[in-house]
Amino acid sequence: MTVLNLQCGESADDKAEDFIGGSLTASLTCGSWGWGFDLGLRFPGVSGLSGATISAATLTFRAIETDSGPFVADWYAEDGAAPAIFTTATNSVGDRTRTTATCEGDGADFGAWTDGQDETFTDDGTNTIADIIQELADSYDPSAIVLLCIHTSGYGNRRSKSYDDDSALAPKLDITYTAGGGDQTATPTPVAVPLTVPTPTSVGGTGTVTMTPSAIQVPVSVPTPTLSIGGMTMTPTPVAVPLTVPTPSQSIGAVTLTPTPVAVPIAVPTPTVVGGTTIYPTPVLVPLSVPTPTRVIGGVTLTPTPVVVPIVVPTPSLPVAMNPTPVVVSIAIPTPSWSIGTVTMTPTPVAVPIAIPEPVVSGPGVTRQYTQLGDIERWIDPDQYSPDAVCFIEVGLATFSALTPAYARLYNVTDGQAIGGSEVSTSSTTFAVLRSGTFSLSSGLRQYRIEFGGEPGSAYFCWGGDVGVLAS
Repeated sequence: MTVLNLQCGESADDKAEDFIGGSLTASLTCGSWGWGFDLGLRFPGVSGLSGATISAATLTFRAIETDSGPFVADWYAEDGAAPAIFTTATNSVGDRTRTTATCEGDGADFGAWTDGQDETFTDDGTNTIADIIQELADSYDPSAIVLLCIHTSGYGNRRSKSYDDDSALAPKLDITYTAGGGDQTATPTPVAVPLTVPTPTSVGGTGTVTMTPSAIQVPVSVPTPTLSIGGMTMTPTPVAVPLTVPTPSQSIGAVTLTPTPVAVPIAVPTPTVVGGTTIYPTPVLVPLSVPTPTRVIGGVTLTPTPVVVPIVVPTPSLPVAMNPTPVVVSIAIPTPSWSIGTVTMTPTPVAVPIAIPEPVVSGPGVTRQYTQLGDIERWIDPDQYSPDAVCFIEVGLATFSALTPAYARLYNVTDGQAIGGSEVSTSSTTFAVLRSGTFSLSSGLRQYRIEFGGEPGSAYFCWGGDVGVLAS
């Protein structure tokens, strides 16, 4: 086996893309950092993967933040042999053509990351990064590989160093593979091809000449084609094809014979190839020249023009074993059997494909999760105001999905509890300013902060907020 060690090699090889606005940043993020990001990693310097078998592939990152929060994302590769660097164009990551092969890249698949440590990613427990690269090796001879981590939802993240942060610590990709091909043997069957010499044409002269030449044995050797496919060279053994020129008999006048050359197509049968690889070599054109026969009749020497016979070696096509990963679960209904009189009926079982939908977590019993709004905290003592003083909060909120509302509240940091009556919520997916009802705070100086969030499984956005006091 061979190991290919790759790394992002320039600033435009590794970028994160804001999946709302489509702009690029060198702060590499899988998941959400304020809002969701798509990640693009380009690894140049690839060679030798055409037709290879990929046995393992590992991504390595240098973490710059400790995090274990959940999010939903999927890995793909760009479907192409020589993918370009990431430009400043909008959606330079998200709009690229993706492979059919994919691998989940959720927070649980990444695991918990620790700041300053090397962290790796290989698979989701079923599908792997190697599966994705295998599709490229089967389709192309890639010179570069682009891997894409496309974010769907969730507020967790895994952040790592980029080429711009430290070129030596930029993301790495190690691929273990076995080169494709090997020596193959092709054994075509000899074919006897009848060759018909056309009727000569006589011009002028007197008298009668009867021409009865003997049959001519023309040995034909098909040149040895050598075909290189990836790492495999096919060199079949030359096959001698006997040609027999039938004996013509023609009575003509005198002297001039002008036969027309004849192109004789010869079909060489499909070679039998030993091995488990499907070969699609380019057809080989083999020029064949029939030697010039010479015949003397009386004082006349007959020398017809040689005949050029084109030979096309047909393209061999071999069976190949494919073992795709199942994606549809089939359930067989057990075979019922019942009797009517003396007749027993046994219908054939029916395989019913069932697509299991992605579950959505919502409704009562789901605990909302909150995070602090920035680093802003307020020290408030209601005793400094009039006895009838009350408070409220005002925040700017939005949610990624209208099915999961965004929430905000005031939190008492000193006593470790949320303030009743301070919570606001919205199902708007665009910026909305919300103001809570009024509420009272406990007597004495305490520390407070604004928190926002919602149910797990979505993304929530807060543009700012603060506490207000109403007093006479």
